[in-house]
Amino acid sequence: MLRSTLARIRCPNCLDGKSGALALHEIKKKLGEDILSASLRCNDCESEFPILAGVAILVNDIEQYLCLHAKGISSFVKDDEVPLTYRESFLQAKSEILDSEEDLESERVNALYFMNHYVSAGKTKSNPWWRPKQNFSPEIDRLVKNFWDKGPFAKIAEWTKSAKHQNAIELACGVGGLAQILALRVKAYLGIDSSFTSIALARHINLGAPYPLSLNSPQDLYNGPLTGKIAAPKPLKNKNIDFVVGEIEAVPAPFGNFDLAIALNTIDVLADPCELPKRQHALLKKNGVAIQSSPYLWHSGVAEQLRSELPKKIKSSSEAVAYLYEQQGFQIFKNIEHIPWLFLEHYRKIGVYSVHLFAARKR
Repeated sequence: MLRSTLARIRCPNCLDGKSGALALHEIKKKLGEDILSASLRCNDCESEFPILAGVAILVNDIEQYLCLHAKGISSFVKDDEVPLTYRESFLQAKSEILDSEEDLESERVNALYFMNHYVSAGKTKSNPWWRPKQNFSPEIDRLVKNFWDKGPFAKIAEWTKSAKHQNAIELACGVGGLAQILALRVKAYLGIDSSFTSIALARHINLGAPYPLSLNSPQDLYNGPLTGKIAAPKPLKNKNIDFVVGEIEAVPAPFGNFDLAIALNTIDVLADPCELPKRQHALLKKNGVAIQSSPYLWHSGVAEQLRSELPKKIKSSSEAVAYLYEQQGFQIFKNIEHIPWLFLEHYRKIGVYSVHLFAARKR
């Protein structure tokens, strides 16, 4: 975590908009201004939060988080670097890890998100990264060429052209690809995600932070899960950009401090979708802008709950989410019902999503 990030984060246990400032404590390892191993202490409630491999973990229950994410954390952090208070339970969780290439801590899943966030189809003239050396799919080739660079990131790039002096926050930022766009526009950016490995990768790509794993891509799975090669972009020059671990239910950031709050493809994975517009509203300054997108792949129980709570006149997911934002105090001023979002899993499999994207101003 960069020292300069201290001013833009707060204790997740003190989210009243006023208290919860954090201070660095027990710095053990650093690289210039990047704090790689230390702890953060709340000036008000005295809660402590570890910084491991440069990743600040700002969640309510540290022990539970370390155990649930033991697989990913253990790829970056030595056992004796885990705080002693949590080490025994962490080691127990680590011993029970089941290896899977589809869980959110796996290298392959991060590789898929890396492609989705950072690589362009339009800039490839020869040896396109999505094609194997032989026997490529002409249909996938067509989809990538026509739609890969026309998703939500492209629209957000258009919508934020005049955001030069703005302070931005992204919830559920994943591996941080949107920072590549916003770094050229905003004054400062903070990315927050619950995945340790995603934040570690985002910090590596955008800030040049140490990263012990490789950056490969999937092609023919017969030869292994990660057999392609894609070069990462150069680290950003904007030093007001950073990424931390946090949760939407308790966003570790000061209220009323941001001009722009973004959350892409997130609302439909929350147990309570109302939490997202509520958090974005709290984080934004007056007249600040929230950007939201989703393909609305609801869990059946969440969809049923929404139908029972919202007016009967609402007949679609996009209407439901727009209503939630308007009820929270937003006015939607840009709205696109269907925008393509592609997710290439390997050279014979691609997901094509139709995403609803809008921008709403805090009234």
